[in-house]
Amino acid sequence: MALTAPPGLVSSAAGPDVWEIVGRLQELDGSEEQRISLLAAESDLHPRLIRIALDYAAEHSGEIGERIDRNRAMGERNRHTARQRAALLA
Repeated sequence: MALTAPPGLVSSAAGPDVWEIVGRLQELDGSEEQRISLLAAESDLHPRLIRIALDYAAEHSGEIGERIDRNRAMGERNRHTARQRAALLA
């Protein structure tokens, strides 16, 4: 089964990681069901799989939260470095 991941979600043969799914849901607006529907539409993940990921994340919130935080921090570092490079060339 081929999965198409939206920007920001890394899809592997098994699909995106739980922390990627939850992180993307956090970025979306709306109720839980609206967010699930939006993510299902943009990623081709079945809503049932998204709910399973949410259930897992709820049971392992500390671990999942740390992964999301690390990813966001890395993204900010990358954006900061890109701004510094641009400033050097300005």
